[in-house]
Order: sequence, then C-alpha cells, then structure tokens
Amino acid sequence: MKKSSDVFTTSEVASICRVSTRIVTKWYDNQILTGYTLPGSKHRRFTESDIRTFMVQQKLPIDWLDQAVGKSPEKIEVVETAISE
Repeated sequence: MKKSSDVFTTSEVASICRVSTRIVTKWYDNQILTGYTLPGSKHRRFTESDIRTFMVQQKLPIDWLDQAVGKSPEKIEVVETAISE
C-alpha cells in the first residue's frame, strides 16, 4: 500500500485505472492526465491528486485509487465534493 504523499509510476496508474501502460502514456501525452516527466528521461510520475482529479473527471471509480493508498470512505467523499465544485 502506498502512502498518499508518494508519486505513482505509469505502471501503477495503469493498474489503478485497470488499463494498459500505453493508455496511461497516451493520456499524459494528450494532456488528459496531468503529471510530470523525470528530468533527462521519458519516465512519467503522477501524484495522488493528479490521479484523483483525472478519475473524477473521467467518472472512474475513486475507490480503485483509495484501495491503492488505503483511504477511508469518509475522506473520499470530502475530496470528491471539493474536486467536483
């Protein structure tokens, strides 16, 4: 289980969103998913906030992310409300 302050790799985001790594790369390249590229490489990283915002916008189940970082349902509702407003 990751800490919420950790960053996620392309593979980890793919696992959370239940898609291939290539799809996550395309989301990033097409500016659908926000993140950053490590200096001097093509490796991408994504914060929990980046992923959560993306999942809310794309109407993906947030509980997939929360299971990955170990969040409780009470905290989820507060964050989802703040993002959607």
